[in-house]
Amino acid sequence: MLAHSELAIAAARRAHVPATVMAFARQLLPTGYVLRGEFELAIAEAEATAKDAFPWSADIHRMVAEMIRAYQALVERREDRDAALKRALGKARELDRTFFFQSLHCEASLLCAAAMEAGIEVEFVTRAIRQRKLKPPSLSIAAWPWPVRIHGFGALAIEHDGVPIAFSGKAQKKPLELIKRMIGDPALVVSRAETWRMPLRSSARSTMTGLP
Repeated sequence: MLAHSELAIAAARRAHVPATVMAFARQLLPTGYVLRGEFELAIAEAEATAKDAFPWSADIHRMVAEMIRAYQALVERREDRDAALKRALGKARELDRTFFFQSLHCEASLLCAAAMEAGIEVEFVTRAIRQRKLKPPSLSIAAWPWPVRIHGFGALAIEHDGVPIAFSGKAQKKPLELIKRMIGDPALVVSRAETWRMPLRSSARSTMTGLP
């Protein structure tokens, strides 16, 4: 990708393409540099593109530069990583750009996970995760907005996209008992012959509100 972008830009320069149009060809360069770990080059390219871009897109390129700074601070475990995340995600929220790092799904996921754990732009980051269907970098991230969350300590509670699921009075007991049993014994494997196993039916799903 990076090599193709560099060839396209070289050809555009030979053809004396205007700088504002050239900015479109250059916008993939920061992504390529990030993938190679060349963060300073990526930041410099994003900022240079912002200077040449049309006014309506310049802020987006500046936001990209801030995202790269935040990602660099995160992977380098720098003390200023939370501050960098606040700047980058705050700028993305102002621009309503949930698809930041659009071609860098794993990197975007790492940024979102760090932000959720630090309590940074939680509402915006949650929306970005759900809109983009980002996968968490680790299953151990408690702050990640999981589609389904089960609380097994005390009374059993189940949430779907952060909304508690209400069970009707006629809710089937077997599925709930199975969930409780699995929470009590995480190593439990339910076999095909297990009497707890029940087929998924629309009638069973209808007992729980909030599910699609």
